[in-house]
Order: sequence, then structure tokens, then C-alpha cells
Amino acid sequence: MGFANPAALWLLALALVVLLARRRRPTRRVAVAALHLWDAPSAHDTSPLARRFRTHWLLLLQAAVIVAVVLAIARPLWTFRGGSAALVLDTSMSMSARAGGITRLDTARQRAEAWIDALPAGMRVRLITASPAPRVIGEFVAADAGLRRALAGLRATDAGADVGAAVDYARAADPRPERVLVVTDAAAPAGERRAEWIRVGQPAENVALTVLSAKRTSTGAGDVDVLAELHNHGRTQVTTTLTLTQEGATVSRQPVVIAPHGRARVVAVLHDITGVVTAHVETDDAIAADNTRRTVIASAPVTRVALSGGSYFVERALRSRPGVVFAAPPLAGAAATADVLVCSGCSEVPRDGSSTGVLLILPKPAATTEPAAAAPITQSSEPHPVTRSLELAGIAATIIPGAFPSVFPGANPGGNPGTQAPAGATIVASAGGAPAILAYESAGRRVVELRVDLERSALPLTPAFPILIANAIDWLASRERRPTDYTAGDPIVRPVPPATADTAARAITVTGPRQETLATVTDGHLVTVTSSAAAGTYRLRAGALDDSFVVNPATGGESDVSATSSTTAEATAGSTTGSSPSSTTISTSGGTNSGGPAESTPRRDRRVDMAAAVLAVALALLAAEWRLRAPRSGARHAGAGGRA
Repeated sequence: MGFANPAALWLLALALVVLLARRRRPTRRVAVAALHLWDAPSAHDTSPLARRFRTHWLLLLQAAVIVAVVLAIARPLWTFRGGSAALVLDTSMSMSARAGGITRLDTARQRAEAWIDALPAGMRVRLITASPAPRVIGEFVAADAGLRRALAGLRATDAGADVGAAVDYARAADPRPERVLVVTDAAAPAGERRAEWIRVGQPAENVALTVLSAKRTSTGAGDVDVLAELHNHGRTQVTTTLTLTQEGATVSRQPVVIAPHGRARVVAVLHDITGVVTAHVETDDAIAADNTRRTVIASAPVTRVALSGGSYFVERALRSRPGVVFAAPPLAGAAATADVLVCSGCSEVPRDGSSTGVLLILPKPAATTEPAAAAPITQSSEPHPVTRSLELAGIAATIIPGAFPSVFPGANPGGNPGTQAPAGATIVASAGGAPAILAYESAGRRVVELRVDLERSALPLTPAFPILIANAIDWLASRERRPTDYTAGDPIVRPVPPATADTAARAITVTGPRQETLATVTDGHLVTVTSSAAAGTYRLRAGALDDSFVVNPATGGESDVSATSSTTAEATAGSTTGSSPSSTTISTSGGTNSGGPAESTPRRDRRVDMAAAVLAVALALLAAEWRLRAPRSGARHAGAGGRA
């Protein structure tokens, strides 16, 4: 609250005059002829307590009337400090870039606090971070110290940021914020009018480790080729050392020279090693997070296959596939730990749900059934993992006639009556207009149906058949769903081991780089990690399974901090950049300015002149004072009438 005429407040001293003017009157003796007339006033009027109460309240009311009149003359102005605002803060990896002893995130906090200080104290402020996705930290009153503590607790992630999505998220809030501030090291998009934009950061020299991959050699001697790629985002040549470690032990150390704005590749050959390998480049640059990268060197992949029924051609193709290990038949219970169940001669898909995928080979027709004529196979034009590096055109195949199996419970069995294919199935190949090879997924399990009579077809005798079976096994085992390397901020989805599918919700735990247990979502077949913004080694435990995978920094678009605000000033027309390390570029809906946020974000308080309301209070107090004086006046008139 303020006053339009504060000098009038000196008149408040008049209220003291009323209180000081009251003096104790001396007692006077008065001679009267009779006392019976003095008995006429009521006991209430003559009570000492009543007289004292009425006298004191009269004085207080008279003083209050004077105070109210003086306040009305001073014209009090009431400030309405309601409304809401949103603060979008970029916490991506580039905000950890250090220059002049402070990071960009530190500068962003300072600019955000200055903007908050200029807001009305009662305005609600919603704090939103933009990395890796929009996230509400909390909603605070602008004057609340908790907002400053929340800002101080923010840390840069190892992921990128979608600032535009964060602005959309902030604007979509209910109620819609009156003001939105974005603090980031990125330039505002051209024509941005939805938010006030503060750009922080100065150019800095940085070296990033952008690629780290490992591949086992084809020699079979246990050798692993490790490839590392480094990028120099600076104007000077960098000479450094790349170190590879495994479980804390150094396994390789090589010098590297990187030209200005150039790249360098390093190849190291490691022997008999499995597990997580960490690469680190020794350099003192702007961003420390992108100097380290990890990869997982897995042991030779093993696919556990359980056979149900006999098929000479399929078993022979499986034995030619490296990494295939045969499990015991399903009757012995080993199918519960198999990756793929090959069901030869099955009329329907097994419903036990014990394996990740099923290769279904339909039963032979009855002896009385007329065999179908062989027809050339037509391969689908749509690419599918089952047909990778496979050429089936021109190979003759005989389709098994008769009824076809039903799909998993819960799937739509309707399909296409013309092709007798389950709904949602991909027809990988056909022969004579009928589906020959189908692939589909239902209830979290993958199925490949082979509707070819192998004994009456030329397909098993061609080199394409072992490739077909190998591709089918890899797809059914969900190999592509088990990557070992992820980028910070990307979704992490991994298959649930078959042995724990029924108890996945309580049996699966995922721990992060600091050994913290992460929140996950699972449907019994896939597990999704909801937070992957921190780089490091993650572990998934499910029963006997102990699976490790790594998350690496999002170097693309985040490691290059060599650009200056002035080099991209066209994105915010009219903007300028200061020369100090903490200078900012500020863009508001009304244009752009250079300087502190307080200059470009004027207060929008609504002030109401309360003089009329205060004067009305003064009149009400005056009326109350008159009402308290009325009984004394009435008693005085009654006494005068009696004497008359």
C-alpha cells in the first residue's frame, strides 16, 4: 500500500489533541430543594461503569474519526498483487559451461532472481525446467524464500532441452500466466512473442567425446575394437590424452591432437574384456560432463532356443547360427527360460507366455488332403527385420492348406478373410497369393508363422533358408530392444525376462549412476525407465538377471558453446550483447533491450485509490460517536424538564 499525498499523514497528530484535551473536572457541590427528581434517571445512566465506558469510547471514536479523515486526505493506494507468472529455466548440459569462474546456470539464477524481485510480492510463480522435458518444480509466491531455495537447488543435466515445448507447457497452464520468462543460452526463435527471453552465456572453448563404440572382431580370439571420436569446439589446437578404464583399471592410454574446430578418431584393441568400459579425455575446458563416455562390451550373444516337435531343416539351420544354445524340451520346464520357442507342427500358438518369441511352423496336411501346387515366393516391398539381407524372389514354395492357428489371447483373430492373416500381421512373403511368412506381435510376444510345407518346397535347400531362420530368431528374441548405450534424455525401454514376466512389477528394479532406485513402469513385457537425464552406468535386476547399460551425455547440440550471443542476434531483432561474462540478451513481447531484467520487465501492479472508502469509514465512525452521545443528551433534557 502507498499514499498519493503522504505529507498529509502529519495531521495524524490531531488525534492526540483529542485525547490530551480530556481533563478531570473538579467536583462541585450543588444545593437542591429535593432529591426525588434525581431518582428519575435509570440505574444504567447513573452507573459509574456505564459512564466510564461511554466516556472512553467516545474519546476513541473521536480520535478514530480524525485518523480516518487524515488518511482520506492522504489518499491511500491499495496495490493488487495477484495473478500468475511462469519461469522456464534451461537446465541442459550446455548450461553447465563455465566461464569467468561461474557457470551459465549460475548466471541464469541471478537473472531469474532479479526478474522475480521485480514481480508483485503476491504473484504466483510456477518454476519449470526444460531438460530433458518440461517439468514443474513447484509453484510459489514471488516473495516466498522457497522459490529462491528451489532455484538454488537446480542442477544442469546431461541431456538436451526442448525450450519451445516448455514454453508451450507454461502457457497452457490454468490459469494462464500473465507473464512467462525464459532463461536459456539459446537464442529466441524469430518472431517469438509468447514469452520474455533472457539469453545468458559467453563463448567458451570445449572438447567433447562424442562417440565411443565397441565391436568384437571376426577373428574369434576375444579381441574387441574400441572406437572413440573427439570434437574440438574451439579456436585453438588441443593436445590431450584419451584413457580407457574398466572397473577402475586402465586398459588403454593414447595421446590425441585435435585441430581447431576439428575431429580426431582413436582406435584401441582390447583383449578378453567384457563389461562397462569408460573413456575419459583429460582436458580443462568449459564442460566437464562431455569429457567422459561409456560403452558396454557384451559377451558373445547367446540365444536360448527351446524346440517343440521335430523339423530337420529348421534344426540344421539353427545349428549353423552362432550363439544359439538349445534348451531342454518344454515338457522338462526349460521353455520357461528360453528366449525363443520353435514350435514345429503346432496348430496354435502356445499360451504359456514363457518365451519372448515363438517361431510357429504349421502342421503338415492330412494324407487325404490334396497338396497345393508350388508357387514362386513374392517378397514384401516393406522392409522387415525377418527379411534383412534376404532374397526370396523366384524360390518355389508350397503353402500348407487348411485351417490356420489362432493368435494369442487378447489379439484380434478376425484378420483379413481373403488372406487368412491375423489382424495387424505383416505379410513378409507370399506364394500363389497366400501368406507364406507372417510376423506379428500380441500380448507382448512376437510370432513368426512359417506356412510353408518344408518337405514339398525348395526353400529349405537354398542358402536363403538359414538366413531366414537366423533373422527370425534375432527378431523373436528382441535383440534390437536390448541396446547397451543410450543418450541422456532418451526413453529407455527394455524387455522383461520371460522368467519374471508374471511378477515383473515387484521383481524388477533399476538403479542409476548414484545407486539410487529409479521409477519404472512395466506392463509385464516391457519396462520403461522414466528418468534418464544423468549420464552413467545403470543396472536392471530381475530375478537372476543382472543387466547393465549406460547413458551418455547428449553432446549433439550441447557441447558446442563457442557461439556468442551477438552471432545469433538476428533471432531476436534489435538485441544487443554486453561484453562482461554475465551479460544477457533480453527479448520481451514489446521488443528487445540489453541490460538487467528489471529494466525490461516493469511492474504491472494495479493500484486503487481508497480515499472514498476511508472517508466512508470516517462517516460511519462519526455516526457511531453521535449514537453514544445520545443517551447523555436525553438524560440532560429529562433533568431540565423536571426542574421546570
